[in-house]
Amino acid sequence: MKINTQKRMWSFLKWCVGAVVCGALIGASIIKVPTASATSFNSSNLISDGEFVNIDDMSKDEIQRFLVAQGGFLQNYSENSRSAAQIIYDASHGYGDATGSINGITINTSTGTVNPKVLLVTLQKEQSLLSMTTQSDAALRTAMGYGCPDSGGCNSSYAGFTKQVENGAWQLRYNYERAQGTGFSGYQVGDSFCFSDVNGTNCGTYDNKATASLYRYTPHVYNGNYNFWNMYVNTYSFQSAEYSATLTNWGSSAGTGQYPSVAPGGNGA
Repeated sequence: MKINTQKRMWSFLKWCVGAVVCGALIGASIIKVPTASATSFNSSNLISDGEFVNIDDMSKDEIQRFLVAQGGFLQNYSENSRSAAQIIYDASHGYGDATGSINGITINTSTGTVNPKVLLVTLQKEQSLLSMTTQSDAALRTAMGYGCPDSGGCNSSYAGFTKQVENGAWQLRYNYERAQGTGFSGYQVGDSFCFSDVNGTNCGTYDNKATASLYRYTPHVYNGNYNFWNMYVNTYSFQSAEYSATLTNWGSSAGTGQYPSVAPGGNGA
């Protein structure tokens, strides 16, 4: 597991431990590759660039209705008078610690970070927070797996739901921007990769910036980035026409929608 140490700049310079994360295997358990579900899985292309950075894909109210539909405690959770939905929405739009500049890359409220759906799936992939019904302070402290290498131990500077979501969102967008830039090495579009785990060695190529970003955040095919893809596409049907139609039918003031859900601790298989 590699830990990236990077210097970020707001009005001052700040050292930041990059988010190569722990918890890629949900609940620290080993999940065998579900061969039937993996038939359409392309490890080289996890999500399109356009979808990855579509920060307006969900409104704050749509995020809240999604959390309610999952039945987890996040639907009622808040920090410093901001709901979990507001924190996720704000992080997607580059507020708080989700803003900063380093190495010629600037991320702020003008650029935003990543799609709220990406943040939601990462919260489930890392700590099962979407489906967890009883509040867990331990899970909240490492909600996005940010600053928590597989080798163990987490950087306490980034502990807490808000810090995890904001810094994780920033890191994912930074990874995306550096994936095709002059002077950067590793995790670049067109680079090949091979990752080994209990399921063997899996190789591919970073076909786009979004895929490179996700692997730099979680350097595993199975089960880390397979789980991300499977939850995004299958568990929550974020790419389906049915999902889009549900949002359209709700309108701006409709009630709870019928999202798919996953049992606590599940991998969305």
